[in-house]
Amino acid sequence: EKAPATGPYFAEKMSISPTSLSKEQVAQVSQIAVDAVLALTNGQSSAAHVEIRFTANGPKVLEAGLRPGGAYTVAAVEYLSGINPYVELLNVLLDKDFSVVSSYEKAVLYGGIIIPKSGILSSVRGLDIFDSISELLDVQILNQPGEQVYCLPESAQPHFAYYLIGGASREEVLDKHRLIQKSIHLEISQLIPAN
Repeated sequence: EKAPATGPYFAEKMSISPTSLSKEQVAQVSQIAVDAVLALTNGQSSAAHVEIRFTANGPKVLEAGLRPGGAYTVAAVEYLSGINPYVELLNVLLDKDFSVVSSYEKAVLYGGIIIPKSGILSSVRGLDIFDSISELLDVQILNQPGEQVYCLPESAQPHFAYYLIGGASREEVLDKHRLIQKSIHLEISQLIPAN
């Protein structure tokens, strides 16, 4: 489940599991995802990454690709289930059996620090918050002070940083995410055009 967004651009700020959807909604979304994958693969087995958005007219497929997902998607699935989607895709391609999925009662959250405006990154405050986050599975800082940064829609990479956090519950990882978002501050100065 991603953070609520109204558009027209959708910067990835958060993705969390477990979802807040009901079991019925999860079943509905899962069937839509399966149908999308079967349409793409002509009934053949494959790994797939499907993104669905709930609208006033019901769920709609935003993206369906024959891939296990991005790096944090794969890491999150492995954290939650004990299996690696890349390994499972290889098993499918080699006609081997699937691994047994462990049913862990955990939560995981991918977060992103969004660049709020384009310019020169002057300074960053609050990065020490990462030292206090338990089950910080990964953090990637993408920009350093002095670098030019771009926000949406000027950039396809509108993030200052990514992080992946785990925990025992949805509320625990959401609390960690909120703390990170509140703690990190980017100072961005206006870019002075060259003469």
